Amino acid sequence: MNNKAKTLITLVVLVVVCLLSQASAQSTGIGQAGYVYGLGAEGLYAASTPGPGVYLRWYNMYGQATQMKNAAGNNIPLGLNLGTFATIPRVILVPKWKILGAYLITGITPSIVNVDLKETAAGYHGRSTHIGDPDFTFLLGWHGKRYDAAAGTEVDAPLGAWNGIDPTRPGNDEWTLIPSAGATYYFDKLKKTHATFIARSEFHTEKRHQNIKMGDDFHIEGGVGRAITRRVIAGPVGYAEWKITRDSGSDITWDRTVKNHVYAIGPEVMVVLPYPGCSLQLRGYSEFGAVGQTEKNSFVAILTKRFGKEE
Repeated sequence: MNNKAKTLITLVVLVVVCLLSQASAQSTGIGQAGYVYGLGAEGLYAASTPGPGVYLRWYNMYGQATQMKNAAGNNIPLGLNLGTFATIPRVILVPKWKILGAYLITGITPSIVNVDLKETAAGYHGRSTHIGDPDFTFLLGWHGKRYDAAAGTEVDAPLGAWNGIDPTRPGNDEWTLIPSAGATYYFDKLKKTHATFIARSEFHTEKRHQNIKMGDDFHIEGGVGRAITRRVIAGPVGYAEWKITRDSGSDITWDRTVKNHVYAIGPEVMVVLPYPGCSLQLRGYSEFGAVGQTEKNSFVAILTKRFGKEE
């Protein structure tokens, strides 16, 4: 690994360690998960960005939760059955020119979200399909012989179907800034084996229609991949999320002292399809160690298409 690669990866590691140090002990009670970014959305190449071109990256994410955990990690008997499905087309534009030796990655990510929520204890059942908050991406991506690195930010805009009344309507009614940094390292010249991780923070504004400011969040995701054949890469993936500051505001109805967190692990298979510029990623996650929030199993399928000829 050359000195430039070592410097970039060292900086990323330092950012992760500093942010991790903000995690604190949890209180008893039920909090509310306030993270915006889809945990586990990127997987085996979480910190690897594409080269110049125009891309469509179509995420399909399904999750089901039947357990709500309190701050002691114990299950709360709500009779919960929460199913969510989001289909998310992400348009990505990468110009040919560079900034600081990196390509600029820009993108817009709208979403359509279906939520089916049942709580037997409360006698509640609701279901809806609506437009969620869009996300705008601004990243820099570096590519070396044995590494990739990425750093930048995303902005989540409060333009979804949230109305403050229906818990099945998606949206967060707040602006969220999501800076991130990560790296991928290839253990051999042919790039058959690699490890990747990316760290993100979330900084939330006060909600527009309620006196609530969600606590800020920190999460990481990544994995270790191995090329099984020329077209198939597989390996374990995972993520972890922590709320690092308390929720605040006079409209809060939950225990504001609880700082939610959760962990997840699972497998991924990536297939380079026999069509120009196309690939498919399939991965599953099982969450564990949840505090003050639901604990779910999820499945992610991502189809990526590059438009135009690769240079």
